[in-house]
Formats: sequence, structure tokens, C-alpha cells
Amino acid sequence: MQTGYWKSDNSIYYLISPSQIQTAVFNAHSVGLKIYPWIASQLTDGEVIDIGTSSLRQNAFNSMVNIVKTYGFDGIADDVEELDYNVMNDYVAYYNGAASAMHAIGKQYFAAIIAYLPPAMGSALFSQIKVDRIQIMLYTYPPDQLTTMFKEHIDFILRYSSSPVGLAIHSDGPFQPLSTSMSWIDQQLATGTPTNKLAGIDIFWVIAMNTNQWNTWSNWNTKN
Repeated sequence: MQTGYWKSDNSIYYLISPSQIQTAVFNAHSVGLKIYPWIASQLTDGEVIDIGTSSLRQNAFNSMVNIVKTYGFDGIADDVEELDYNVMNDYVAYYNGAASAMHAIGKQYFAAIIAYLPPAMGSALFSQIKVDRIQIMLYTYPPDQLTTMFKEHIDFILRYSSSPVGLAIHSDGPFQPLSTSMSWIDQQLATGTPTNKLAGIDIFWVIAMNTNQWNTWSNWNTKN
């Protein structure tokens, strides 16, 4: 549920009202669904969270715990694609610290990250991240590198992740069609990319999703 964005002081700016949040949580739980607030850290959405010190990270963890406890969410969906940090180790400390904060109150922590971050961190550092789900945003690459980068990142991430992985793609908009993305994932898995950490596909931006798009990849062998 798109709920807000991180502010530079590591508090959360709410895009919707408390009553809207309460209604959404109630409706989800009444039909047995889990619901998570989607909190963005991107300049296009608001501000960028600073994770450069342990005290700043703790401020963010406190904000997460507060929103989850206040509204009864099942955890946090943290869209931290842009972060202010000092060293790459800050990423590991932030992700693992957030997961620990959520687990301490019986909740889950999902981290949506930009696709080139794991290779930039390197396999040893990336493999230290232990969260409930890493959502890899696979959809934006330079046009001339699109297919190659998409497949290389899928392979690296599934090969070295210590966390369950959701491969996030767009279903419409300015990105490649759903059937194309699904075909690339299928082709990459067929080459021998390990699947033991693959937790599923996260489909974003479903405003124009239709049966046609869904059926075009009906033979994709890992669809179900």
C-alpha cells in the first residue's frame, strides 16, 4: 500500500490520511490478506533517507516500528532505491537492522532495491543481507543494454542472495511489455541460474494490465 516517503530526517511523510490507512488495513485483514506500507526513498517521490550513521539508522527503525504498531500493518515494504550512505557496509547494517526491528515485534521487512546495487556491493557483502524479501527493481536499463543487464542482474542476485528474492517488473508504461520481461526471466532460469531463493515475481504498475498481457506468457514454465 503506497503510504508515504522517507524524509531526510528519517521520519515518514504520509501521503494519505490515518482514516484511509485504517480502512485499508481493516479491509485487507478482513479477507485474510497481509498488508504493508510502501515507503519510498527517491527524489522523484520526496526525499532521500540518510543511513550514514548508526543513530540515523536507528531513527529510521523507530519510524518503521511506530507506523506498523500504530496501524496494525504486517511489516514494512521499504522502497529504498536511493540512499545517502558513507560506505557500502551501511547498506548491510540498514537492511539487517530494519529486519531485526520488525522481527522484534513479530513483523516482516521487505526491501525494494535498485537492480545494480547487489553487483556494485560484490557477492561477499551482498550475501550478508538477511531480510524477509529483497524486491529487485529490474525494469530500468539503458535501451542498448536492456536484455543483457536484466539477465546478468537476475543471475547475480539469485546466485548470491541469502534472502528470498522477488523479481520486480512493470506490466505497462514506458518499460518493456510484461511478456518480454517474463520471457527474459524464463530464459535466464533455463541457463542454470539457481532458483532456490526465488520467492516470486512482483508485478508493478498494473493500471493497464489486461488478460491479453497475462495470457501472452502462459507457457512460461515457472509461472505457477
